[in-house]
Amino acid sequence: MIDLGVPPLYLPNLTPIKPSQSSPHLAILATPAARLRQARRIFLFIGEASQDLGVLSYRIIGRRGGIAAGSVVRVVEELLRRQHVRSNKDSDETPGIIILNPGQLLYSHTQGTAMTQTTWSALPRVSAAHPPPRVNKLHNRIHGNTSAAEHISFVMENVVRNPAFVGPHAELYIVAVGTGADDVLNYLEETCPCPPSLSYLPLPSQPILTKKQKQTRKLISRKTGPTTQHTPHARIAALALADPRPIHASTAPAPLHPSSSFPAFLGARSRAYVTSKYARGTPLANATRTSELPARLRPSSTMTTAADDGSAVTITIPVPEPADVDAGTETMDMRALLHAHRQIYCQPHVASGEDMYRECVLPAAYMTVLDWFEEVAAGGGGAGGYENPEMEIPREVLEDAKREMEIALEESGWAKEEVVVAEEGKLEDAGGKAIEG
Repeated sequence: MIDLGVPPLYLPNLTPIKPSQSSPHLAILATPAARLRQARRIFLFIGEASQDLGVLSYRIIGRRGGIAAGSVVRVVEELLRRQHVRSNKDSDETPGIIILNPGQLLYSHTQGTAMTQTTWSALPRVSAAHPPPRVNKLHNRIHGNTSAAEHISFVMENVVRNPAFVGPHAELYIVAVGTGADDVLNYLEETCPCPPSLSYLPLPSQPILTKKQKQTRKLISRKTGPTTQHTPHARIAALALADPRPIHASTAPAPLHPSSSFPAFLGARSRAYVTSKYARGTPLANATRTSELPARLRPSSTMTTAADDGSAVTITIPVPEPADVDAGTETMDMRALLHAHRQIYCQPHVASGEDMYRECVLPAAYMTVLDWFEEVAAGGGGAGGYENPEMEIPREVLEDAKREMEIALEESGWAKEEVVVAEEGKLEDAGGKAIEG
């Protein structure tokens, strides 16, 4: 990565020089600050909490593709290749790159490096019968980066929002994988306001910080200067999620309320690339419109399926309120219903070309992701009016979704008469009586 112009940046001191072995630290990869400040487009890569820095899939690294194919190396190479193609047209197209490290959050003083929980468990022991070394919260944790979610928050607050690293008019293109996608969704939902236009997502001027984050910010500001920007903030132009958990398995139910603008932003500027048997780039689902989620039917499950004539229809299954379920119990019916409840889409879903393993999604789909980023940039980028177009879902996909829903209904024990069908914005109960939204 150094040869590609993306050297290590060490946290929590934000220095390109490796700290002493006695000081707990971890590395991220980032374009040097002088170049990063000048970049108009900045790409953030957030991996899974179980992986080493920059690694996407050891399954690919160790079997068929090698290090480049199983890591962000191949993605960065493609980014730079596309920049080189455009260099004769626009000299300001050199991208900035920041690669987060949500996995290596345990620091070993004997090894002098940060490592994942898996590597920590593999450290030498007295014997095979002895447990792995104990984690000392004071000496083996890294200040401001004790968890994957805290690490993402640290980098966003102290690097992305720091004018010493990122210019105020930069556009952010975020790629997040698996658990990294879940954590960045939580971070954005909690900290970032959505403007009425929904054309971009600005980073907050005054984020909500915990006591520990406030202490960390004071420590960083003594070394690099204040991180709060009082000029126009960098904007999130696009958000690509590689096989994330369904949106309300990773966030509170509040974003699904029609009055919330966060899911509307996700529908306009985010896409999920998921494991699927279909070819790479096949549309699987459009974003569910928040206007089609009336509060009286929440919480509920909706999914796009096919009517007998082949037209697209949305099926909605009301889910019992928590008060209707005995405390401390989880019946088979509820598990099936909650599984179906996950079929609400707050962003368009696209087949990645990988049909089985989450860690292989981005290596399979990165070309499609970068193509979409270019589409967003051509539509005006962070300040433009781009919104995801309505995708035409293939009939085969709709029919498969219908079969999956019928199986879920049958396993849950719910009769088909209890299914509420929403077609062309009209809702009907089991007796055919219209329900006002």
